[in-house]
Amino acid sequence: MNNSIIEQYKKQQSKRYLLLILLCCIALILVFCSLMTGAYHISFENILKCFVGSRAKVQNVVIFNLRLPRTVSAIISGGGLAVSGLTIQRLLKNPLASPFTIGIS
Repeated sequence: MNNSIIEQYKKQQSKRYLLLILLCCIALILVFCSLMTGAYHISFENILKCFVGSRAKVQNVVIFNLRLPRTVSAIISGGGLAVSGLTIQRLLKNPLASPFTIGIS
């Protein structure tokens, strides 16, 4: 009985790790899509070359001064909103709690 519980726990943990790896890969793909999106078209290969340091000055300026700060700020603000929502739900012990239902919006 005890071994079956341990095996079930290990299977559940391996599924969680696989899901975490999958979500990180999706997030990385979306970061590259965000870096490619804009008025000035930059291909995936050119983005990789910019990170290595062997591309034109214009593409480096576009990526490092415009698109990368936009992407990083989106990730940070999304994470902050997720943490604040989780905090509200945990403090109130209500999984349906939101700022609108408790009146703090």
